[in-house]
Amino acid sequence: ENGFKLFGRGGEKLTVAAERRIEQRFREDVPRAEKPAGRASVRPAAVMEYVDFAVGTLPPGVRLDGLKVVVDCAHGATGVSTPAALVRLGAEVVTTHTEGDGLRINEGCGSLHPEAVREAALRPGGAIGLAHDGDGDRLVMVDELGDVVDGDRVLGLIADRLARLGELNGGRVVGTVLSNRGLERWLEGRGLQFHRSEVGDRNVWQMMKHHDADLGGEPSGHTILRRLLSTDDALLTGLQVLGVMAVTGRPLCELVAPIPLLPRQTLNLEVRRKPALEEVPAVALASAEARRMLHDDGRLVVRYSGTEAVARIQVEGPDTALLSEALELVAGAFRSAGIAA
Repeated sequence: ENGFKLFGRGGEKLTVAAERRIEQRFREDVPRAEKPAGRASVRPAAVMEYVDFAVGTLPPGVRLDGLKVVVDCAHGATGVSTPAALVRLGAEVVTTHTEGDGLRINEGCGSLHPEAVREAALRPGGAIGLAHDGDGDRLVMVDELGDVVDGDRVLGLIADRLARLGELNGGRVVGTVLSNRGLERWLEGRGLQFHRSEVGDRNVWQMMKHHDADLGGEPSGHTILRRLLSTDDALLTGLQVLGVMAVTGRPLCELVAPIPLLPRQTLNLEVRRKPALEEVPAVALASAEARRMLHDDGRLVVRYSGTEAVARIQVEGPDTALLSEALELVAGAFRSAGIAA
């Protein structure tokens, strides 16, 4: 889980090509003395400067007094910053997994395991749960009822708020091919435009720049607020949602309830290799048949994981029995083609 996250000038993530060049340099057998030396600087005040910035992203006068928030920092980068920002804004904060020793990042906690904040949020008194990942760019929220809030609903809630404030340029929102069609239709019903990128926050950012959009995100909980930052940020996303709760006086479960999401089923298949999907006749034919079965009310997404030997199959639509049938049809094609066991 420990590695490098590199940013270029202007705060954007490096391109894939640039990252590959850097990785290649690591593999080159060059004596250390011959490698050009860079310069490093340490800023002890950086964390609190970031907290100042985050707190300042809420409108003047908006505070979180009276809100109880449970925060899981995944033994990662947010162990100091998120609790500090929330306390400064007046929230009652309960923290867990804040020890950043570098050894247990995401281990049984954080956004990969939101059950930790769910259990805490359900204790007497009620609370909102915020589960970060180790590097602090992903947020999974748990509402007052103990339900995990889908990232698409978080995106929709923020989009609606920004649009009402006139801070959503052209009414444009960017999601990915995995974003739920229910969200897309809900946004369009409010006169907003929805664009889809390939999976990955870097792709979302590029699509946002292409369409000059102020907001983008993924169902997994990565959200980019372009007017604030050029990358996804869990604390800023959480503050946006908590800010809406503070301004409206309404609970999170009530705020997100109007955003309808179609039922979804997902299957991850371990694969032996990753041939181009269009070059595997059995998979191409099964995918076409599955899309025909789902009609215009449903969607099928088939793709390979970028980091694992896995094919991900996702179907969504109003008929759950039909979803299972379509899912197994495509999975069977992977097996018959000898790509998956």
